[in-house]
Amino acid sequence: MRELATALLRLLASLKLAVVLLVGLAVVLLIGILVDIGKGPDYARWYVYDSQWFVVLLGLLALNIMASMIIRFPWKLSQIGFLTVHVGLLLLLFGAVLTLSYGIEGTLALEEGKSSDEIVLRNTSRFMAQWMAKRGQKDDQVASFAFRPGPVDWSEKETLAFPEELNGIRLKVLRYLAHARMNEDWVADPENVGAPAMKCALTGPEDASAGESWLVAGPSGAEAAAGSTRIDFFKTGMSSLVDDFLHTPKDMDSSGVLAIHYDGRVERVPVSKNIGKTISLPGSKVTVELAGYFPNAKPTADAHFMSQGDEPKNPVLELLVHVPGKKEPLRQNALAQKPMVSFDMVHGQSCPVKFWYHHPKMKPEPGVEFLAAPDGKLYCRLSSEGKYQPRGEVKQGDRIETWGKSFITVVRFVPHAKQEVSFVPVEMSGEEGEDVVEAAAQVEITAGGAARQLWLQRNGQEQTPQIIETKAGKLGVTFDFDTLPLPFSLRLVKFTHGLNPGGVGDASYASMVQILNESHQVSGEQEISMNQPLTNGKFTFYQSGMLPGDSGTVLSAACDPGKHTKYAGSLLICLGCCLMLFKRVNFFDRLSAFPSQKST
Repeated sequence: MRELATALLRLLASLKLAVVLLVGLAVVLLIGILVDIGKGPDYARWYVYDSQWFVVLLGLLALNIMASMIIRFPWKLSQIGFLTVHVGLLLLLFGAVLTLSYGIEGTLALEEGKSSDEIVLRNTSRFMAQWMAKRGQKDDQVASFAFRPGPVDWSEKETLAFPEELNGIRLKVLRYLAHARMNEDWVADPENVGAPAMKCALTGPEDASAGESWLVAGPSGAEAAAGSTRIDFFKTGMSSLVDDFLHTPKDMDSSGVLAIHYDGRVERVPVSKNIGKTISLPGSKVTVELAGYFPNAKPTADAHFMSQGDEPKNPVLELLVHVPGKKEPLRQNALAQKPMVSFDMVHGQSCPVKFWYHHPKMKPEPGVEFLAAPDGKLYCRLSSEGKYQPRGEVKQGDRIETWGKSFITVVRFVPHAKQEVSFVPVEMSGEEGEDVVEAAAQVEITAGGAARQLWLQRNGQEQTPQIIETKAGKLGVTFDFDTLPLPFSLRLVKFTHGLNPGGVGDASYASMVQILNESHQVSGEQEISMNQPLTNGKFTFYQSGMLPGDSGTVLSAACDPGKHTKYAGSLLICLGCCLMLFKRVNFFDRLSAFPSQKST
């Protein structure tokens, strides 16, 4: 057994093994440099420097160095240079492993006058899921799932299931795309509660296509532009409103006509004759009071209107709807410019009476308008030369001629739709100026006793959480970069961006900052520039860029736990080399002979 251990020790201490390991390390480092140049630092870090096999290679080299020291035990004074160099190499390798395993790299973006106490870790992503606050609750329960996805797309068979369940939430990553663009589609809602959705296409002269786009009719409609053509899409919950959409009253007084819709009936009243009066709706006890007329309306701070003159540039009616069983009348407003706009959400109430305000001075802008009725039908009208041209009911596949030999085609129409979002991978060429396309992930979330799959894009939709309805309540989910809290806060006092002579090209960046420590003490102003980093505690901050419009700075933050170990190892290597040089000139032989010469 002892002979086997000795043979293994000699093998590990072999000079041939050392040469092989050093040559292998040199080749790996060369590959890392080439990958960094060709694909970028993220690829080099993921495939080379942060890989387990790279740490194993460093570990084998450390074993070779240790074995070469152990096999020469007991050591002599003449070997002190050799031992010093090898101890320095061990410290250098140990420091490198510390840096690779526990080093921190992140970024910190600051606007002038703002402060932050956390850095963004660009190589680590995070899913955040939280139960949306209910009435009477103070704190939401939050689940955070962090992982390192790497710089490339995952294969379709590659998944990541987080083993832990946090606050009743379990998450699994089914697909990951390093760079992706959203592919949006709308399909029929089986519960028939979704809003109407329409996919339309504009074809110009000689059948030149301007592309296709989806429109979804919200409470105030949806607007889009296909080429130079404006397209509006509205929905209504009352079939009687279709007549006002298609036909404008011919005989109107100077203040217009108000169409009042209730319970399938329509009452049209001239406005100028009924300002300040109350209109009774036939067959019901509901009354509508025309409380005010504003020819050129402007909203006030208390959600009312005031007029800026008598010229009817933006006519608005203020209405009070008296409904049986209600102590106070329901406030409503009717806009001649946008008759389909509802103020129910503004006034915090749902009014059973709907209005359409026609005004003779309101000339429509050129465009195409669609209206989805509650019976699932779709209607269309065109506006040109200040007049509406009704097209009546249109169906999926219809081609509507507009003007200038242009056509709008109703590619798809879904009366009740729900959104289906997926993502497709995007190849990044790495060219300067190319738009950054963020990562996307398809995840399966188990919460409230049910599992649901959905796509999330990192930093998507301005970090607005996607809401999932569960039996346990509403769950909000976001996908973002992971963050790390700092033991202090950094405040940007002033950011300076210097330009080259002539104002072409960046010459310098400089950030004047203050540090607020845990005891809330503020340091004096300190500058971070291109050649002047700032070190506070274990973190060092470097100037790396600026925010759009010179509104602030972007700092790189780094924490290197192996820095001092690598410094010590480098110094020992230099010292050991000097000692070995002295050995070559018989320094130690002369030192050992020095006492005998003195005695003679």
